[in-house]
Parts: sequence; structure tokens; C-alpha cells
Amino acid sequence: AYRADLPYMNHLRWDPIFGEQAIPSQEEIDARIRALVDETGANLRSLRLLESMQVNDKRLQLKREKAKAEHPNEDVDLRFPMKDLRPKAIQRTANGNRNMLNLFYGLQLLWQDMVSTEKSLGIKYDYVIIFRDDTLWLHDFSLNKLLEMDRNADAFVLSCDARVPRMLSQEINDHAIIVSREKAHVLGKYYTSLFEANLEACAQSVKEAMGTQRGCNSEMILKWILKENSIRVKEVPQSLIPFQRSVNVLKDGHVFPCFHKYCQSQDAPLIADSSVKACKTLTF
Repeated sequence: AYRADLPYMNHLRWDPIFGEQAIPSQEEIDARIRALVDETGANLRSLRLLESMQVNDKRLQLKREKAKAEHPNEDVDLRFPMKDLRPKAIQRTANGNRNMLNLFYGLQLLWQDMVSTEKSLGIKYDYVIIFRDDTLWLHDFSLNKLLEMDRNADAFVLSCDARVPRMLSQEINDHAIIVSREKAHVLGKYYTSLFEANLEACAQSVKEAMGTQRGCNSEMILKWILKENSIRVKEVPQSLIPFQRSVNVLKDGHVFPCFHKYCQSQDAPLIADSSVKACKTLTF
């Protein structure tokens, strides 16, 4: 996860499409998103704008109670879903776990909306596309071109094999996933999948690479869950899913995007606007 202590994190701003006001209202955001979607001719079936996420789940409550009983001097979120007991990583791991649980709990609520929509329409979608909300599209996306890469694949993810530092063999990129409807419940209900996965076995499988103080990170957990559920994954070049994760920052009186997570492939790399810089290279 990106770190709150990085300089650019103190200069974040809303996307200019929401107007010039410093903080747009929920109503303004809702209306603007609906208008933009309508302009494309698409149908917006569900939109959830959450200022904060309150996870109301008995499984998490029980897991936290158990963590408090077994490790009374630790943060209850230090060991699930990720674990990193190194002193320098304790606080960010606990915070990262809370963010991860909130993110995928919210996603699961959207998944439930999607299933309800399918039932009301009497249809089932063919594919489900899951992205983070910080996606910045740099070119048009073609689902047909992506599917042509492997018609037998259940899911498609970015290879990100030109990333620095390189991903470990136990990791898989988790910025986006396009998955067949048949297998999509594993990702749509990923919050539940985290509780059902054998994360201790995942930790044991990466012990040589991560040591005894650390378990699987988020990218390892995703790969583990995909494998546990027999989901056939095709890793594809960045140019086939042409986006980068970004934020908007204010610098010298101007608001503009920068890449706070950067992924690239060796084969068919994404050629993007060179004016968009990596956030960590900016000076304020």
C-alpha cells in the first residue's frame, strides 16, 4: 500500500471533473458520476459512496476477540489477513489490514447489488471487471481483444513483469481482474474468501522468501486464493488493460494526476502520456 508519510500524500485533491470546490458534496459527486455514465450510453445499476466503512461482521468480531486473547499486547488487526511482525512494519500492517478488510467488505456489498440486479433482470453477466477506484485509464479498453489472448482462461490480470522491484514468484498483481461470471463469486465475495482461505498454509508456503516474522502479503494472498479455487489465470501485457493507479495532487496552483502505483510489462508495454509523473518523484 502507498504510505501516508510520503510528501505527495499531504497534497491530494479531488478530481477536477467534480468542479472547483475543495470538497464536493455527496449529492454533487453522485449526480456527476451518473451524468458521465449516462453520456456513454451505459447503465449504472448501483453506486455506493461511502465516506467511511463500518464492517459489521460476526466473523471479524470473533477473529479480533481471539487475537486479543492470544496476543493481548498487539493490535488486533496485526495478523489478519496479512502478517508482518517486524517492528518497523507493525503499525502499517495493522492499518493496511483494516484498509484491506474495509475495501473488500465494500466490494462484497456491491457484489450483492450486482447479484440482485441479475435476478431482477432475469439474466447473468458474462464477465465481471473489478478495479480499484483510483484507476486512471490512458487508452481505450477492448474486452474482445483481451479475451482473444486465451479463451480458456477464467480470469485475466496484468503481468506487471517489468515492475521495479520485480514481483516474487508467489505474487500476482492485484490492481485489476477481469473474471468469468462462473468464477466471479470468489472475487466478488473476496471479503468472505479471506476468511475461508487457509492463510496459515499460505504463510508456510512463502516462509523461505518472507522469513518467520511475515506471512503472505496481499498479492500472495490473491494468488493463493485463485489457486485454491482452481481459477485459471492469464497474465497479460499492460497495453491490454491500459491504466495506471493514480491520485490528483495540487502543486504550484494546479491540480493534476500522478501515478502512485506503477505497473508495466515487458511484452507490449503501455505507452502513456509522458507528462504524467510518478508521485514519489514530485517535490513540494
